Amino acid sequence: MTSVSFTASAVGRAAVANAPRRAAARAPVASFAPASGSAKSSSRVALRSRRGASVVVRAEDVNPLLDRENPELEEKFATIGSGEHECKGCLYTYVPSKGDPDYPVAAGTQFKDLPEDWRCPTCGADKTKFKNLGKQVAGFAQNQGYGLGTNSMTGGEKSLLIYGALALFFALFLGGYLLE
Repeated sequence: MTSVSFTASAVGRAAVANAPRRAAARAPVASFAPASGSAKSSSRVALRSRRGASVVVRAEDVNPLLDRENPELEEKFATIGSGEHECKGCLYTYVPSKGDPDYPVAAGTQFKDLPEDWRCPTCGADKTKFKNLGKQVAGFAQNQGYGLGTNSMTGGEKSLLIYGALALFFALFLGGYLLE
């Protein structure tokens, strides 16, 4: 990621304020330079405007880790459910409380903890062909307990609540015409 920092020169500002418009357009108004005290690699690019003034722009390489958010604070979708997974090919459902007695997987083993060579006992599909049967709720997992219970609702449930309330109030206001 590159950033460009610039500072306007006092001479350029005075030229714009005191000179006619045509002369100010030809005078260099701003000088572009890197931030002071930076020891980053940079490249210079000279630009020429339509009116003939040239401007030197210096692009700096910025530490790419500064632009990324903290991965621990990323928005994670909270999954609500029992941990059951369903095979997309044959619709076999892996239930963690039962395990898989054919492979010798103990009861209580979560799907993510299954061995890499585990396959669907019905059709032989690998673990990547399974989908989670739990519902995903948008938002930070740590914020699911706040609010009036709407943080733990899925998108469809929230839409139903919003549009249901709109329809209810619409019917209520239309019912006002029945009053005398």
